[in-house]
Amino acid sequence: MTGIRERRAHALRLGVEIRRERRRLDEVAAARGAESSLGTMGSRR
Repeated sequence: MTGIRERRAHALRLGVEIRRERRRLDEVAAARGAESSLGTMGSRR
């Protein structure tokens, strides 16, 4: 029964990676939203 510990470690690692990816996607979305709002106001003169 050595697979349970490995599976748990893999699940923890997967959870950390998913959390990190989700945080990165949130940051990208926020940056993109700021760019789009600035672009619509500043670029059209």
